[in-house]
Amino acid sequence: MGCFQEDWQLSQFWYDEATANFIVERVLENTKVDDTIAFISSPTAYVAFHNTRKRICVFEFDERFDLFKEKFVHYDFNKPLDFARADKLKGKFKFIVADPPFLNEDCLSQTMKTVRFLAADGALVMINTGAVMEDLAKKLIGAKLTSFHPMHRGGLSNEFRCFSNFEDTKLKWINK
Repeated sequence: MGCFQEDWQLSQFWYDEATANFIVERVLENTKVDDTIAFISSPTAYVAFHNTRKRICVFEFDERFDLFKEKFVHYDFNKPLDFARADKLKGKFKFIVADPPFLNEDCLSQTMKTVRFLAADGALVMINTGAVMEDLAKKLIGAKLTSFHPMHRGGLSNEFRCFSNFEDTKLKWINK
């Protein structure tokens, strides 16, 4: 990610290395080699993961990430189902990492429409967003608050949290 600068106009805040690595570990622990993985508005995690598997996509508004060619899907949460290859990607992803760019109900709701559209049956979903979005994350996709605290390189003034619809050896729900 060193070659990409955060763009605050796009509400981009890169994860620190420990956070990106934690996400990569969760994906690796919970998927098979041939599973398809989506990173929605989460380019830092995608970049940390992109050399480990072939069947991955980054859904991102920032066109700088088109250097990943067929693994890049231009994505605008304002048009949650309007993106290239949507018909081919529907229901294909076994693991989805989402980090909606804005902390508001509309952005999370629209992003979760995309998540539900892309999710295969039994898909595992990890959402990294503000703590204030807890009730909505639970309502929209059944995600629960976890003990993991995503951190950002430059820090954030909002409390950031991880919500998921699964637990594993290192990702635990706080309130079951």
